[in-house]
Amino acid sequence: MSSTMTALRAEHWNPLEYDDRRLLGASVTRWNRLRMVTVAELFQPAVDTGDIAAAWAAMAITPQHVYQVVTDHSDRMMRVLAAPEFEQEVSRILRAQGASPGPWRWPLANLWVGVNASDQEQAAERLPDLMGVRAHVRFLRADPLTGPIDLTAIRCRWCDGEGGASGYSHLHGYDMDAECGGCGGAGHALNGVDWIVAAGERGKNARPIHPDWLRKLRDDAEDMGVPFHFTGWGEWGPAPFVVRVCDPEVGWQGSEAELAEAKKRAEAEGATHVHTGNEYMHNGERKYHLHEIGHKPWSLERRHLAPPYEPIRRWGSRRSGRLLDGRVHDAMPEEFDV
Repeated sequence: MSSTMTALRAEHWNPLEYDDRRLLGASVTRWNRLRMVTVAELFQPAVDTGDIAAAWAAMAITPQHVYQVVTDHSDRMMRVLAAPEFEQEVSRILRAQGASPGPWRWPLANLWVGVNASDQEQAAERLPDLMGVRAHVRFLRADPLTGPIDLTAIRCRWCDGEGGASGYSHLHGYDMDAECGGCGGAGHALNGVDWIVAAGERGKNARPIHPDWLRKLRDDAEDMGVPFHFTGWGEWGPAPFVVRVCDPEVGWQGSEAELAEAKKRAEAEGATHVHTGNEYMHNGERKYHLHEIGHKPWSLERRHLAPPYEPIRRWGSRRSGRLLDGRVHDAMPEEFDV
């Protein structure tokens, strides 16, 4: 395996590239300034629990950096991190390297743990697992967001649904009076996460995102005081449904050449499709109706588009931008400001 620093310099770290656990820790220690580092998928079935513990140890002895560990394999993540043997193995590795006891106070203060979820089905499956993990920051990464997600509809499995303990769990033992460590007493998933990141899909076969899906996540997050971070629309983004080239009551006053140029500009700015938000199943996959608009943006046939229909076009990820309802949303947990 390679032991180069290439992945580290790109702020993406694959700890499985290091087959020497002492090198694993020493390499990361070479950084001397704060970085946000995305850690490669650690909880896939092929990764040994001992390697995961070694990665945790490397993160423990580099508290000057903030690490994001995000996974699709939330069930395994929960089982590994909830096991007392895992913390013991991390401690054993650190002691073998001569590290002082300070860096591995549990959970690690410089480690954020998250799950990927693109739609309601994935969120309902993975977020309860995340809520069962003790972490300094727990986050949801809806990137790409390919369907609506209602976090308030996902109930906490670590309490009685009302925020109180309902039997033994590793989050609060047998203390029936304890506030649930999974949902913080709210009974649902929204209060079980500390940060929400969302984005549209990129790439040749990218599926369009409906703006209402983002608005729902944003509004729910704001209601509960959870930081919301929108990284961009991806390939598809909002566009004006109507782009007039003149006042219809007055008519065009310029030359034919100028009119042709004005229409060309309008067609470059206006929506080409309408996202209906209506779903259907195709070959076992959930899809959403996308209607191609027949009339041009400057056409008088384009008048008004009623909700929940949303005008969009394929801008490309570089042009689609990050504005949601005219605002940039780039909130982060307060811990990163420190």
